[in-house]
Amino acid sequence: MRRSTFVAAAILLLLRSVPVLSQADELWQRAVAFMALQPRLGPQQVVSRFELLKSDGTVDHSREVHLRVTYDDSGNAQTEITKVLEDGQDVTAQAKERQARSQGSGKGRSSNLQFGLGPFDPEAQQRVRVQSLGQTKVMGGRTCVGYHFEEDQGEKGKTRGEAWLDAATAAPTCVVVEPDPLPKRVKEMRTTLLYAQDPNGHWVTKEMIVEGKASFLLMRKGFRNVMQFAEFRELPPAAKR
Repeated sequence: MRRSTFVAAAILLLLRSVPVLSQADELWQRAVAFMALQPRLGPQQVVSRFELLKSDGTVDHSREVHLRVTYDDSGNAQTEITKVLEDGQDVTAQAKERQARSQGSGKGRSSNLQFGLGPFDPEAQQRVRVQSLGQTKVMGGRTCVGYHFEEDQGEKGKTRGEAWLDAATAAPTCVVVEPDPLPKRVKEMRTTLLYAQDPNGHWVTKEMIVEGKASFLLMRKGFRNVMQFAEFRELPPAAKR
């Protein structure tokens, strides 16, 4: 406990020395320190539901995939399909067969399920500009304070969005991010990350929602992908870059 307190205090001291964040209040700085203290975690169960949407917002096509995730000693993820629904029809057997062929060809089924710290990365704070929205709202039973943020990612462009922080603990409860520029053929896109405490007391990303509009075969369609994560386990610390 003393070590965690010391680390948090050191991070806060570092953040107060960063000129770009001088306009951000203490709650944002506490959120950065809070996220930096979380262990590296990975979900062992993932459910992903992708939908193509008609112009009126109804579902034109859907694919739901259930995955079991295992990790090697370095924390690299391997996924195994446990269930697949295509427009409501069970196609698990066919999906498992395709996965087996892929693994047999040496391609494997590795995945990157690390979410990173996003705008709360202590090492990125010199590239992050923050402004309070001057608003609060209740999310998940918590009173949260809203912020607008913008992060310069160099050649990759920028990300901008909103973050809602627990007014009492500074823990992020919801982050909405939009990339600039957008990916090719994508006309609109935003990613929403929802956070919660897991049974072990860790603060985790419980759900990620990516939605927007893109061009598919000369047609513009809406899309939505909802990914839910569960049964988190602690992973080895990430290698230093």
